[in-house]
Parts: sequence; structure tokens; C-alpha cells
Amino acid sequence: MNPLPPARACRRLVGILGLAVLWIVGGGGQRTEAASGETSGRAAMRLLKAECFSCHNQEKKKGGLVLTSRERLLEGGDNGPVAVPGKPEASLLAKAVLKDADPHMPPKKQLTEAQIKILHDWIKSGLGWNAVALEEEDAITPLQLTTLPASYQPVLALALSADGRKLAVGRGGSVVIHDTSQTNFPVLAEVEAHRDAVQSLAWSEDGRWLASGGFRRLVLWNGESLKPEREWTKGLAGRVTAAKFSPGSDKLLLADSVGGQGGF
Repeated sequence: MNPLPPARACRRLVGILGLAVLWIVGGGGQRTEAASGETSGRAAMRLLKAECFSCHNQEKKKGGLVLTSRERLLEGGDNGPVAVPGKPEASLLAKAVLKDADPHMPPKKQLTEAQIKILHDWIKSGLGWNAVALEEEDAITPLQLTTLPASYQPVLALALSADGRKLAVGRGGSVVIHDTSQTNFPVLAEVEAHRDAVQSLAWSEDGRWLASGGFRRLVLWNGESLKPEREWTKGLAGRVTAAKFSPGSDKLLLADSVGGQGGF
């Protein structure tokens, strides 16, 4: 069998890893209905807390509506009930987040289709309330990472640029960029990126940005200089095990994985 050219071999390897990530994120097609409902409920708690609680709490009560407990949610607001358990099509809460809704929620922001589906599925499943999940979001246990041993250099993440000319490799806590246009794959740049092992890498479509994910930290690097441009740590509870730019590279999707719990 003839060996694949270097660039094709890289694409094939990245493609296989990509399928593996999709299989893991999707649960391999084996998720139970109960597990799906639990994950939907936890996601709904996160969504309500992030997008709704600031206006609809016990102190502010915008529109007479309080969403910080299931009981107050079912009471509704000045215009009556906003959610009917099991019936998203009859629930104002589900209708108000649609693009052309009037009134619209949130008033200055449009939720993504994925967020709207989370809300729809939660109402359909009966509006199960997970107070523990709400508390967990405020109680991420602080941890102090130590420096990785020099001998610990597993390759846990790869990402090939859209033009096929650069391969980003997460080796231990480092990110290394290789030139795949040359047969010996010379190193173009290398940087110590994370104190924990690099878990995920993603290029933007135009190659301008490279994102790297580790433990409770995501970094956006300049794709040419490999200098850090921005980083996120707030709200991350575990390892960022997957990352992907949206078409147009105006959004970055993350998978936040906590051991023993459902990922987000």
C-alpha cells in the first residue's frame, strides 16, 4: 500500500479525530431518555440564570414575572401564565424567545437556535427544577495547578488549518505549529499555552485565529505570531475538551467537561 502524502495523512487523522469528538459529544447514539432529560434540565437552569434572572428576580420583577423558582414561574406575570408544563407551543416563555416575537425576550438579544431548543425541550419535559444545578454554577471549586512534569507530553489535540498548510499540535501544555507544505513538517512556532495538558484546538476559517482549550481556560491566539490575544476562564468548570469556530468565525463553540457529570 502506498503511503498517503503528508498533507492528506494529516487531514485523514484530523478527520478521524473529528468523528471521534462528534461521537463523544453526541453520546455515541446510546444516550437514554432520562439522561437526555437531566442534561436538558441542567442546561435550562444555566440558560435561565444567564439570560433571565437579572430582570425576572424577586427584587426586580420585570413585568411582574419572577423566574428564580418553579413556583413563581408557574404563577406567571402581569399578563398571566408564561409556561404550561408539557406544552411549549402554548407557553409564552417559548414564544417570546423567537426571532420575530413581540414582546421579545431577552429584549436586547436573540437566543441561538440551540438555546431556544433547550428551553423548548425543558418545557416539554415538564419544567423540572434543578436547584442543585443552580447552586453548582456558583460553587466551582478553586484549584491550584502545578507545573506538568517535563516528561508528560501526550498529544491530545490536533487541528489542521483550512488551507491545509498548518498543523497545530497540543503536546502536553504546549501548542506547536508545523508547516505541512514541506515534507519534514518544520516547526513554525511553539508556545507554552496551558499549565494543564492542551485538550482541544481549533482554527478559524481564515487562519487568523487559533483557539486552545485546557483546564478551565480557553485562549485565543494570533494564527501567525502565536501570541495570545484573549483568554476566557469565567464559568468554565472542567476541561475544554472540544472547540470549533462557526462559519464566518464570529462564534466559538466549546465543550466543558467535568469528571462524573454531563458535559456542556
